Amino acid sequence: MLGVHVIGGTRERDMIRVTMQFGGKPVKKFTFDKEMVTIGRDHGCDIVIENIGASRRHAMIQRTEEGYVLADLKSHNGTFVGGEKVFHHQLTDSDEFFIGKYAFVFEQLDPVLEVDDGIQDEQPQIMPDMTFRLDRKEIDKIIQTSVRGAQTQLVQLAPESAKRSLSLEKQYYVVGGDENAEIKLTGWFAPSKAAVLVKSEHGWRVLCLSSRFKVNGKHVADGAIADGDLLSCGKARFRFCQA
Repeated sequence: MLGVHVIGGTRERDMIRVTMQFGGKPVKKFTFDKEMVTIGRDHGCDIVIENIGASRRHAMIQRTEEGYVLADLKSHNGTFVGGEKVFHHQLTDSDEFFIGKYAFVFEQLDPVLEVDDGIQDEQPQIMPDMTFRLDRKEIDKIIQTSVRGAQTQLVQLAPESAKRSLSLEKQYYVVGGDENAEIKLTGWFAPSKAAVLVKSEHGWRVLCLSSRFKVNGKHVADGAIADGDLLSCGKARFRFCQA
């Protein structure tokens, strides 16, 4: 069997590590002794990417007789090595590849004699079943963003006359028709204070002050918001982006 060697009656297994990075800093480290590792947004993948630029099943790392191969699984936005889109790439130690807003570093570890069964799997957050298609300029921008880090943004999608992007640099933002609201809602029936976006040590949260304010089509009194979430109030639509 590939990756399993018997030496003097002792089983020896090949091991690899994949480090997910953002802004040049490690986010998560994954260690495997499997022949195939799947990567994507689907919660059934071995490495889950919580980013709308990734496909549900985006890529895989497969162990072959020649070594480890990175294969793109016909993803919408592609898998990149050295700035080039790849479909199959022979991996070597310390190779870096990009999917969505994240960089991944591949390492081939020394073989081990025992497998630690105490390793716990990452428990991913289930993302909406959708992938945003990006053009090459957007992908290049995301790759550069992954290297240097990114600013959280709120992108207003509608109404048409109010399209804009707002960088979220403060600790909180009031959304509403009030003259002091940082994120303005217009119209006769716009709530004075519809919601408050709050930055905490665990990420961004939304406190809904009006039943008309919704996250992904649902009203939540208090909840975390993640990359790609759609915030709405009446005709106003906003996309929360961390990429």
